[in-house]
Amino acid sequence: MLRTSSAVGRAPRPRTRLLAAGVTLAAALVATPVAALASSASSPGGAAVAAAGARVGEVVRARPVVTPSDLRPTDTRPTDLRPTDTRPTDTRPTDTKPTETQPTDTRPTPDRPSPRFACEAYRTDAGPAIACKWAQVGEDRAAGYRLWRAVDDQARRVVFETRDLTEHGYRDLDVKPGHTFHYAVQYLAADGSVIVTSEAVRIRIPGDRPEVEALRLACEQLPRETADAPVVACKWSAASTERVVGYQLIRKDAEGREVVARGGRDFTSHREKVRPGRYAYRVVGVDAEGRVVAASDAAAVHVG
Repeated sequence: MLRTSSAVGRAPRPRTRLLAAGVTLAAALVATPVAALASSASSPGGAAVAAAGARVGEVVRARPVVTPSDLRPTDTRPTDLRPTDTRPTDTRPTDTKPTETQPTDTRPTPDRPSPRFACEAYRTDAGPAIACKWAQVGEDRAAGYRLWRAVDDQARRVVFETRDLTEHGYRDLDVKPGHTFHYAVQYLAADGSVIVTSEAVRIRIPGDRPEVEALRLACEQLPRETADAPVVACKWSAASTERVVGYQLIRKDAEGREVVARGGRDFTSHREKVRPGRYAYRVVGVDAEGRVVAASDAAAVHVG
């Protein structure tokens, strides 16, 4: 005799039967209209079923209606996450060059002529200097003076200002060789405003050059002894300075100028054949750096 498990041979419990009946009833309610349930109320047990169906129908009707459109996914596209323009703004300084401080309405006009103003360079024991002078005016015309100076292409600045109208000149001792100096004077009113500005004056101070020793030079055409071309002979004095390391003889004619001879410290004369014409000779002594430290005046020769 075969034995079966108690779970197979045992009859279903009442609770299990109720759960099964509930599942079956729910399926029937979903498939059967409520009106059909109501029509079967006269049958045995129909009233209870109809009442239960009515309650279930109320619950079903109370649920919100979900349409297919409500089930469409919302717009989940990511927002624009690209970084904004984070390039630094232009922080370069603006043009800070000083503006022209000379008012445009202070230029000389026929009714307001330019002041008489002049500057000149001179030499002191300490070096070069520049003196500037301008016309003196009465108190009814101005209350003071202002002198501007600019060196080469640099910005100008005030080097002198006074309310004493008897001071109508200035000596500039801060002068260096090899530079160009520009000056202008302004006549001032009592409130400090500019009445008129003079024309600018330009002074160039040459760079330092070595002192040049003077040499004596003599050139002449030698007598013709044969039918050959004429000969010019030149002779010059030796320089006393030890800086001279050599000499150069320069000839100038209608075609231009050229060095026709070179030599050391003992080179003090030269002869050359030339064609008929007019010539000018000059001799220079140079130092080790090639600078001229001795020179003669020109010596003219007319070769016939």
